[in-house]
Amino acid sequence: MKKKKVIGVIVSLVVILFVGIGLFSAIMINRYLDEYDTGSATFRDVVEVNLNIKDYVKVHESEEFDYVLARSGWSFKDTVMKDFDNTDRLGSAFLFEDKEDNPYWVIETDDWCFFFRVYVITKGVIED
Repeated sequence: MKKKKVIGVIVSLVVILFVGIGLFSAIMINRYLDEYDTGSATFRDVVEVNLNIKDYVKVHESEEFDYVLARSGWSFKDTVMKDFDNTDRLGSAFLFEDKEDNPYWVIETDDWCFFFRVYVITKGVIED
């Protein structure tokens, strides 16, 4: 009888621990989303990105650039830029060219945490 009570207590503590970790992660993800001003991205988007359900989520889109939220180790070379030639890397910026030699930049921003990173995809050359 004592053995069942001890096992029940241990199982309860493990469940409480996992629920606590989940709540803490949700709070931190929402805090980082607000801090990095990711606009339309939600907790669900971050979970889908980390579970490989989505490769990325567009946070902001314009004619000149797109802000995308993806995993910290996102391989944009295999997804978004798979039809482009990788020509150069300048620190955290990657230069790609399409078939007409139009340049596209993928820039890893400093807005990142354990759960996601914000990338900027631009069309055209970055000027000094």
